[in-house]
Amino acid sequence: ISVDLETVSEFPALTLFAERARAARPDFALTPENIQAVASICEQLDGLPLAIELIASRIFLMSPQALLERMDDQFILSADGMRAVSARQKTLNNAIGWSYNLLPPEEQKFFAHLSVFSGGWTLEAAQAICGGDVLNLTNSIMKKSLIMATLVYGVETRYRFHETICQYAREKLRASGEMKMYC
Repeated sequence: ISVDLETVSEFPALTLFAERARAARPDFALTPENIQAVASICEQLDGLPLAIELIASRIFLMSPQALLERMDDQFILSADGMRAVSARQKTLNNAIGWSYNLLPPEEQKFFAHLSVFSGGWTLEAAQAICGGDVLNLTNSIMKKSLIMATLVYGVETRYRFHETICQYAREKLRASGEMKMYC
């Protein structure tokens, strides 16, 4: 994303980041020097409000550029900083985990196995990799907002995770010991 201070209001994710960062560090402001780093952070977080709030709260520790350099799976999933929310929302990991734990075991396994796809998947690809009742499993997990569908060229439906949810699913697959099936 290419943004400047004049176009910030066109990007709600940047506005949210700035507001939450100011809550953590009142002197924080978007500047020509940090706006691209903030835009990159918001883009890596897929614009997810909870993820943005949690990462922005770390601005008291480091600059946006330093935050961007440290953006990896563990840093994102362990972000903690909002004091006025329930325990399940204090970290992104807890928030996603809360949703994951509501899934029946068959859906949990399907969810984790979908993390092997890079850039999304079709129902046919999911069937080849995961097996089972892919249509109903996909429908159920979509209703729980853990995956999204996109119509590509008006012809093919592709499914995908937000990146932070994919990272969580990949961790579940690793923890299950089944990741080695794909390596």
